Amino acid sequence: MTHDNASVLSLNKVSYYRQGRPILKDINFKIQSGEHWALLGLNGSGKSTLIHILSGYDWPSSGQVTVLGERFGQTNISRLKRRIGLVSSWLEYRLPENDSVLKIVLSGLFASFGLYQAVGPKEKLAAQELLARFDCQDLEDRPFATLSQGEKQKILILRGLITKPELLILDEPFNALDLFARERLLVFLGEVSQEEGLSLVMISHRSEDISQLFQHVLLLKEGQVFAQGPRQDMLQERLLTDFYGKPVDCLPYKDQRVLVVPR
Repeated sequence: MTHDNASVLSLNKVSYYRQGRPILKDINFKIQSGEHWALLGLNGSGKSTLIHILSGYDWPSSGQVTVLGERFGQTNISRLKRRIGLVSSWLEYRLPENDSVLKIVLSGLFASFGLYQAVGPKEKLAAQELLARFDCQDLEDRPFATLSQGEKQKILILRGLITKPELLILDEPFNALDLFARERLLVFLGEVSQEEGLSLVMISHRSEDISQLFQHVLLLKEGQVFAQGPRQDMLQERLLTDFYGKPVDCLPYKDQRVLVVPR
């Protein structure tokens, strides 16, 4: 685990180009141990690319990335990935669809797209206990492909938690979940973060996903940081109107969340 005052994640002037086109431009971003951040942006803002860089699945074109005290280019990325829990829908399409749910969760131990290494009784029991904790024990032996989209999302989250990571990255985790499943998941994430002392980073395009669990918000627009700071300062009508480029209203939502709607 990281120390209380340590930086969990640091990006310094990070840019990313694809075929000469800038996707991310001069990103400066830092997370301290125990902090929970939500990254809010519209489609095409560079959110997915940023997630791939933070989790070690892609490299910036320029700038410096340090995650959990390990600087990219000077560390073993494969080992670092095991300290990061990643939950992303793009993983779903790279995992063996006929593997059992238990194998999918266990593959998170190795940050691999499938289970290709032997696991012992201790690891298997840990995965089974995790499934039971989130009421997914009945799915244990089912092929991953037979699950509903909501069930798949839950299993991807458990896969990300199996290593008891120091940093958990959530890429649009609520997209396939109904309202009730989303609320259960938010409660579950709060319990896990408190018990494990890990930091959370959540990517979303919906303001109502940003619960009180996430104390800080970064607004990403056209590959650049538009603003970042405390949640209550970022989810304001004037700032979000400038961010979206159109007038919006911020309506009270459950548990002090904010629903942003066009004016």
